[in-house]
Amino acid sequence: MPLTVESLLNNILEAFVELDRDLRIISMNANAEALLRRDAAGALGQTLEEVIPDASRSQHWPALAEIIKSGRQETISVFYPAQYRWHDVTVIPVSGGGTGLLMRDVTDRQWHIRREAERVYLKNVFEDVPVAITLLRGKSLVIEYMNAFARQLTGSRSVVGLGVREAFPDLEQRELFETIERVYTTGKAYHARRVHVSFDRDNDGRLEDGYFDISYHAVCDFDSTVSGVLSISIEVTDNGRPE
Repeated sequence: MPLTVESLLNNILEAFVELDRDLRIISMNANAEALLRRDAAGALGQTLEEVIPDASRSQHWPALAEIIKSGRQETISVFYPAQYRWHDVTVIPVSGGGTGLLMRDVTDRQWHIRREAERVYLKNVFEDVPVAITLLRGKSLVIEYMNAFARQLTGSRSVVGLGVREAFPDLEQRELFETIERVYTTGKAYHARRVHVSFDRDNDGRLEDGYFDISYHAVCDFDSTVSGVLSISIEVTDNGRPE
């Protein structure tokens, strides 16, 4: 069977949409139907802005529209707030004054980039401050980052990559784990002053008492979904015990 343009477009990895001079959809492949969540029959004749809910609300939409209007070939990343999705869009001028769009969902990549940026930011800004800062990620609250002061407080034990309960089995105040889990579940921050904590400070098997002002804050992805908890602890042991 001879290869046709239609069969070729339906077998590429990218979603493909063809627009006419008025930016109305005149063809789209099966991947585009899946990506845009619209059947071709209902999308043909409509503009891309009509097919993608609240597309014009994207801060990247004006740049995409300008690239299409200019008739140049270029790739741009576009975030659609209504769908909470990122698309890489390659604009390709076609004969007759139309435009072809090759689109790929890159939401997972963007999440990874954002999380890596968070780690770099925390390391650059908070690595050496005399405050314990720990970033926990996911439902299991896996420790993703600890600054120097936090590592020092725990005897430099190797806990990055472990869930918080697994990392600190020696912590006597188990209710703190429940508090962190509640912040992750509800998204509501928690603050407390002079909290008594007994833990193996020097990683020598001996529990030591300490008093800390603590704050737990929910960390959200760009789609507003809670993805972790940021723990901030300031030691106040030398300031006396709570009344």
